[in-house]
Amino acid sequence: MRPYHRGNGGVATSKLWLTISFVASFYVVGRLWSASTEINYLQDELETVTKLAREQKERITLAEEQSGTITEPIFYSVRPHPPKNIPSLKGKTLNLDDTVEDFGSYGDEDSNSAQFTAVIAEIDLIEAGTVTGWTCSFSSDVPGPINVVIYVDRVQVADVTAVQDIDLPAAARFICNREGNNIPGAAPKGFVAKFPALPQGTHLLRAFVQLPSGKKVEAHHSPAAFIESAIEPDGTEQLRRKDAIILRRNAELVSILEEFKTKIPWRKAEAAAIAEENRLHALGKNDDENESNRLLALILVHSEPKDHRFRALARKTWVPSNPTAAKELREKLNIAIKFITSMPAGPSLQEPLRQEQAEFQDLILIEEDNVDDCDAKKVLAALSLSISNDENLDSDFYVVTRDTIVVDLDAISKMLDDKKSQGNLYMGCMKSGDVVSNILSQWDEPDAKRFGVRNEGGSAYPVHATKEFYVVSRYLGRYLARGRSVLHSYKFEDTTMGAWLVGLEVNYVDDGKFCCSSKDPCMQGGPRCVAYYDSTCNGMCEPETEMKKIYNECVRVKS
Repeated sequence: MRPYHRGNGGVATSKLWLTISFVASFYVVGRLWSASTEINYLQDELETVTKLAREQKERITLAEEQSGTITEPIFYSVRPHPPKNIPSLKGKTLNLDDTVEDFGSYGDEDSNSAQFTAVIAEIDLIEAGTVTGWTCSFSSDVPGPINVVIYVDRVQVADVTAVQDIDLPAAARFICNREGNNIPGAAPKGFVAKFPALPQGTHLLRAFVQLPSGKKVEAHHSPAAFIESAIEPDGTEQLRRKDAIILRRNAELVSILEEFKTKIPWRKAEAAAIAEENRLHALGKNDDENESNRLLALILVHSEPKDHRFRALARKTWVPSNPTAAKELREKLNIAIKFITSMPAGPSLQEPLRQEQAEFQDLILIEEDNVDDCDAKKVLAALSLSISNDENLDSDFYVVTRDTIVVDLDAISKMLDDKKSQGNLYMGCMKSGDVVSNILSQWDEPDAKRFGVRNEGGSAYPVHATKEFYVVSRYLGRYLARGRSVLHSYKFEDTTMGAWLVGLEVNYVDDGKFCCSSKDPCMQGGPRCVAYYDSTCNGMCEPETEMKKIYNECVRVKS
């Protein structure tokens, strides 16, 4: 039997196993290399995501620092084919020191005037690398066109002019057209601004109106967070975004309306005070140094535009009948008298008043809205005009009365001259009474709830002088004039005045000589009266006969 011999087959088998081992080793090394590369890639991805998250967090944190809060993004800026390499934004950096509050006052502190600006802007939409919105102005200082500056992530990306004719929402049209806004070139206009490509993710956009002073006013709905994306959001997200935008717009419009009711009046009052201080500074005088040119009293006489005959009766009795007589009264008693009346609408009604003013020069025509139904507001408007008037109507006392009342000018002159040094005075025939809350009553007070409720039920007005004749001293008059934009009016002039003064340091002077009855005899040696009227008629009940009779028997005979 021949011995066993493996021959060449064993060598082949060894080679096969060697090849298999080599391939297996190569496969394992390849897998290890691939896994290592994938790990490095995942690490790079993780670093990129972490960096984006950090940047977005920094943007949100920055927004929170600037505005106090930030809402969830509701705008999408979708651009399907963004460039691969997006450069960093370059431009001016937002400086919040250059911004002012909306509806703010501005101006040079060394100038002799304070400027008041009311500008509104709102971001309407952010999409596809474009922001749109609208603006309107309520100040001749910004007559238009209005410039809008856009910032993204605190970097300026656009500076555009609002010139687009757009279809504003009804609420926005109401806001922009209210208060008789007829400033040339300041009609509501839209703006459109494009911004450069941005990295994918959340960004923050802010829009500002550029004022002539160099300051900026931030638009409503700004800051606005938005998402830069290459992919459109799904249907659910689009519906959520649409609802959120509508809710946000409505909230912003409500906010703007609320600012009209609150912030604008306070800004006007602030600007008026600044203007008055600057005016005195420009004259090189303080308030006391101007005393030599000051009237003892300015008498403001309520009169309706149509009541020419009552003004004529007053001029035939105690009111100067012409400019020469008015000058003589000023030289003799240092008193001036002006009828105050609102300017009616329509040239046919205005022309008789203008002719009357040209002849007698004793009217203060209130050309303002919202004063026709409120005599107290007419008084404030007249006070404001008289303080700034070129006729130098600045006065130690302001007297308010009506055109069917007879006033003894010698008596009021003596009384006021004796009280010049007695501080803040509110003088008249003082009274009080229950606040009526009953729409069926002629004395119904719509704002009765403001006066509270007493323990026994009901409420009472603060002490106040009768509306037929009352006096406020200089600083009270100036306080009222400056604050007229923010002083709330009630239904009746006398109770309104009492409410305005109740919280001030005021000396009340209750004196019956301010309300002498026109029915009582006046020639029996009693105290000399200042004003004569019948309280049941808010003046003389029959002025055509009573005014001349009272004047001749009770005033002229004692002069």
